[in-house]
Amino acid sequence: MDKTALYKSVFKKYLPPQSVDAAVELFINKPIYVQIKQARSTKLGDFKAPVNGMPTRITINGDLNPYAFLITLVHELAHWTVWNTYPNYRNLKPHGVEWK
Repeated sequence: MDKTALYKSVFKKYLPPQSVDAAVELFINKPIYVQIKQARSTKLGDFKAPVNGMPTRITINGDLNPYAFLITLVHELAHWTVWNTYPNYRNLKPHGVEWK
């Protein structure tokens, strides 16, 4: 199975149907590993920058409704965009001006 088909098959289980193709387009050419997690009470998702050869990782709770899943996915992608755009990422506020 190619990467596009893989992302599509996973995203269609969690996202609103009309957003699946757009989500695949956002992630297909980015070095990001998306992982679906069991419900966590402290967070809906998180972003981990690459460390020690490990790829960027975005995790999202799999128990979210499709719209909450979409919003969380885009939220975590915004963290990746800031990390990828600003070399001083570690010195920025997680939801600061650059993120917004």
